Amino acid sequence: MATRRELNAINELPKDKNDLTKKYMLDYIIHHGTDKDKEWYIKLIEDSQKEKTNNLTGKQYQGTDLKKVREAFVDRFFPNLKKQKTTGTSYLDEVRKSLK
Repeated sequence: MATRRELNAINELPKDKNDLTKKYMLDYIIHHGTDKDKEWYIKLIEDSQKEKTNNLTGKQYQGTDLKKVREAFVDRFFPNLKKQKTTGTSYLDEVRKSLK
């Protein structure tokens, strides 16, 4: 299994949403964000807290909804990473079209 190389937030830009790790987003805000951006990010993280279940122990804990954080981060800083949704095209439709 190949590991992904983490991007350097100071001088590298993400190519897709998967490049937006917790570390990258925090480093990006620290190095490129204005005071307003920093306040926005703190509020976003606070608002994205949710109860999660540890799959091993079954215990509840407070976690961050990273999908929500990534979406908001992309909307604000990297709108070019938003994928255009094709209406009426499901994965099954794509498979059928590709394999005919």
